[in-house]
Amino acid sequence: MQVCADIDKPQPPGPAARKAFYRRIICMSDVVRARFKERLLSLEKGDVKRVAADYFGPRSGREGTAVISNETLLKQANEKRPAALAIHHI
Repeated sequence: MQVCADIDKPQPPGPAARKAFYRRIICMSDVVRARFKERLLSLEKGDVKRVAADYFGPRSGREGTAVISNETLLKQANEKRPAALAIHHI
């Protein structure tokens, strides 16, 4: 599943050791990581829609625009806007 690709990908020794060090500092055990992955994999479409509605729905008190596109096209579109939208890589 794509959602776990970053969690499961093999790491070279240097970055793997750095991540292990940071996890130890914040007391994130392998058990906690495994539980997080299990919960992530158990998410269903309705769960994601409910959370999105809570955070971005009309009653959230927040407004925003999300566009998923090619970065070049987004930059071209921003040039035509009076106020450019921030581009975030996810």
